[in-house]
Amino acid sequence: MFDVRIMGTGKAVGSKVVSNEELEREMQLKKGWIFKSTGIKSRYYIDEEKKENALTLGVDAAKKAISDSQLELTDIDCIIGANGSPMQGVPCAASIFQREIGLEKSGIPCFDIDSTCFSFPVALFIGANLIHNNVYRNILIISSDAPSFAIKIADKKSDQYLAMEQQQL
Repeated sequence: MFDVRIMGTGKAVGSKVVSNEELEREMQLKKGWIFKSTGIKSRYYIDEEKKENALTLGVDAAKKAISDSQLELTDIDCIIGANGSPMQGVPCAASIFQREIGLEKSGIPCFDIDSTCFSFPVALFIGANLIHNNVYRNILIISSDAPSFAIKIADKKSDQYLAMEQQQL
């Protein structure tokens, strides 16, 4: 396999916690249905009042990963953005992350892997190949999504909602 290792990790989530009870009331579901169906107790949503978004969460997680790795910013020689949904078309997310973590004048390559939910594992595979083949030494992969602002309560006439409703019975 590849002669590479993960040197550090970082995580950031939205600061607003939304309980199943809140969602069940809003979606008019039976109490306890969400946990029974998914095993999830609550979710972290971004707080727009605190100006949280995919960029701020990604930067926070990246800084934590760099600290955890015990590398210096200058040790990073490539940045891969691996978001499930693109933050914008141009420039790529990786270049925006590069600017926000203080590497805007570094000249290191940045690119995105846009493979929806598979973006991070694909980026990890590609990054491992690039390191294994001595193209780069230290790649920072940033995978950041903040879909909570875009999640809408199910349309009660949709097939998905009707299927959920039938499961409650």
